[in-house]
Amino acid sequence: MSQSSPNPRRDWSALEERIHALSRTQAKRRAPIDVGTPSFWDDVMLLTADLDARIRVSAEVEGYSSMKTQELVRRRHRLRTSLADLARDRLCAMLANAAAREMRSPPSTADTTARSQDVPALDWNRHDRAERIAHDALVEVIRSFKKSIKWSEILDVAIPSLRPSGIKPLDDFVGGTGKLTGMEPPAEATEEGISETWEDPELNLDESSLDPFPELMDLSGPIAELSVRDAEDGFIPPQLAIETTPPTSSSSSDENTPDQPNGTRRIRILIDLPEPILDDNGGEIELKKGDTRVCSFTIATTLIQAGFAEAADL
Repeated sequence: MSQSSPNPRRDWSALEERIHALSRTQAKRRAPIDVGTPSFWDDVMLLTADLDARIRVSAEVEGYSSMKTQELVRRRHRLRTSLADLARDRLCAMLANAAAREMRSPPSTADTTARSQDVPALDWNRHDRAERIAHDALVEVIRSFKKSIKWSEILDVAIPSLRPSGIKPLDDFVGGTGKLTGMEPPAEATEEGISETWEDPELNLDESSLDPFPELMDLSGPIAELSVRDAEDGFIPPQLAIETTPPTSSSSSDENTPDQPNGTRRIRILIDLPEPILDDNGGEIELKKGDTRVCSFTIATTLIQAGFAEAADL
């Protein structure tokens, strides 16, 4: 009497390799991938039963330590690992699909066609029947969760009207025939006349309007009124202080150094300027301590009054 052997009419090698491929692919996807048939897990059960039977027969005939038996044992271990990973990843994908569809669906309607179109429905002809049962159970759990947190009320918060009601006059709070004011209630504010489109105002690009602080360009403004007393009190740097007390004698330094015929003046720099200044032609001039320069009278006077230079007339 011959030993019993697995059914030779069914070759499970193709399904075994497909399980390994599905496990690798599903691990990289968030959505459930197609398994091809509604009886996928039934076929998996038959595959594992057939493999167990082969191991049992091989162990009885050739021994458990034989190469054939050990190869079958390694195949079974690898198959079980892939099945465990595949089942876990597919269950997570089912949950993600159910949650995405339920949490994005309109909370106030029962029309399933109004659900979000960016989460496609699963084709259950391409998935296992047991997975559909699990998916439906997950949907019920998610709906119970939405009900417990009042999800529909969260999304269906009534937006207040943009039309405020009129203010009641004091007559409404005073009894009697004469009332208090005898005036009609004010008209309710309406949305009429409110333009929803913004129109940019016409900008005047005149050069005089491009300077945000035109008063700083006038030396007769507040900067010219900085006094030595303000510098002593610590309000301004001492080098920016300008003596505002008018000269009492006609022998002041300015009177002793008259303007040059061409409108320039010779000065000596007392302090290094951190940044270059612009001359009348727009060029940059770097001023260092000890330099002697011939500048326009306006620039020379400004530097002298600010304490950055002194007159060096010949």
